[in-house]
Amino acid sequence: MTLRRRTSAGVARRIAIGETVPGGRLPEGAWYNGAVADGVIIETVPARAALAGNPSDGYGGAVLATPVRSAAATVTLRPSDRYEVGDRWFAGWDELAAAPPGDEAIGQAELVLAGIRAYAAIVSPEPFAPCSIDIDTSIPRSVGLAGSSAIVIAAIRAVARCAGHEPLRPDALAVVALAAESEHLGIAAGLQDRLVQSADAVVHMEFDADSAPRRFDRPSGRCEVLAAGLPGELFVAHRTEAAASSDTTHRPLRERHDAGDLDVIRAMTALADEARAATAALRAGDVAGLGEAMDRSFDLRRSVLPLNPAHVEMVHRARLAGAAANFSGSGGAITVLAADEATGRRARAALSAIGCRFLPVTS
Repeated sequence: MTLRRRTSAGVARRIAIGETVPGGRLPEGAWYNGAVADGVIIETVPARAALAGNPSDGYGGAVLATPVRSAAATVTLRPSDRYEVGDRWFAGWDELAAAPPGDEAIGQAELVLAGIRAYAAIVSPEPFAPCSIDIDTSIPRSVGLAGSSAIVIAAIRAVARCAGHEPLRPDALAVVALAAESEHLGIAAGLQDRLVQSADAVVHMEFDADSAPRRFDRPSGRCEVLAAGLPGELFVAHRTEAAASSDTTHRPLRERHDAGDLDVIRAMTALADEARAATAALRAGDVAGLGEAMDRSFDLRRSVLPLNPAHVEMVHRARLAGAAANFSGSGGAITVLAADEATGRRARAALSAIGCRFLPVTS
């Protein structure tokens, strides 16, 4: 596979990416998901919710996940006489591209800057025109809905458009976004979120043992965009007061896996099987089968990870109402599947009673 971009002289130059990359079955095409008007560039990327198999994506497993378009991050670029990101400004391109992470907690500006640095390091070091970059998001923070990667992906798309480059394929975009967070910000993460958000589609993902590529040309697995509609009634429930950084889950899990913990290794293998079962059920329109795979995914996670009691209570209440539920990610959000409207109403009522809010999930 190759990517074409424009050099500053306006001549197309080919950048080799490699024939085998993550998401090899994703469709070709233009993958900007925004608008341009009077020099203003707007890119929007949805939240993401896992259905089954998570968090085996970082361990050679498989995951089925969906975008959540009822919440999204938006990055807006406007022409300016200097480079500005949020309330930070930079004297020139060299300073912007080399901007180190700040000492404070990672915020929206840090995510955008990491996206710019990763794009410059991997795709093109050429400067783009000075601009101001603003960030806005409706994705609840730190509840496991991939709000950080949504900002990074929107920033990378906007920068590519501003530079006059052709858009990256979803698989390549996911690799650059992962590098932004893992290499430039030190966040423990995998490709799952970024593949779903880059494709903006329900995706089944199979990962090789090395699922954290650092170059375009390093194989990492395969992906399939599913055309089948989501069966039943699907929604995300979240509790902001129970928010928790996903890094606090992923980092110790990685340490246990790398140390050869057999319980973790077996659980990741079983989780991958649940993702495959969920995908088969989705293709068949089998609500019960999909729900069973979601439930088993949660049970497997619980068998190897200490979970926040507030998060477990959310799953428990959804199940008592007759719905299936799994963690959307590794924060304070769950993905709930109801076979019918009545079950969905009961589940929402039970979850509302403990302060949950809801995001609908549509095909």
